[in-house]
Amino acid sequence: MKESRLTLEESQKVDFVKGLRGKVFHVTLYKNLESIKRSSGILVNTDCKLETAFGNAANSLYRINNCVSVFDYESPSSEKWQDHMWKCSPLLKSDEEDLAFLFLSEEAKNKLIRWVDIKGEWTSERVVPYVEAGYPGTLLLSNIVEILIVNVLVDKNSLAYKLKQAQNNANKVKIK
Repeated sequence: MKESRLTLEESQKVDFVKGLRGKVFHVTLYKNLESIKRSSGILVNTDCKLETAFGNAANSLYRINNCVSVFDYESPSSEKWQDHMWKCSPLLKSDEEDLAFLFLSEEAKNKLIRWVDIKGEWTSERVVPYVEAGYPGTLLLSNIVEILIVNVLVDKNSLAYKLKQAQNNANKVKIK
């Protein structure tokens, strides 16, 4: 399995995400990668105790159905994909820490439960339409063809960064 690193400038984030079109991948915090390797795969976060880059929604469609969530950028509908792709950016936590992108093999992609195939079956579960898919059970490392570690250089003096930090602080106050 190929493993590489990439450093992005903040201004390159949009082009990077658009460049993922046609791929299927799982994103996790880089600090989780060693644990994934020790486990020989990405475990289903059934009890919401595994730290993720996207939070642990109690009503996450794929987690509830014993699947590992992945980004399905092979979505057949380009228009629909573009409408929904920014609802959950794979770089969501990139200004806080490095991320690991784990790209699925063709064999693993053939086992996916894709949103377009099940839409309408579940209505109250959280899912990103046309973008998110689920891999049933543990996604073994043997089904990963590449790991890309991504570091985004963040200008902590930028207005965008300060606004995001203010929003994060406001959300923390609401939760308490």
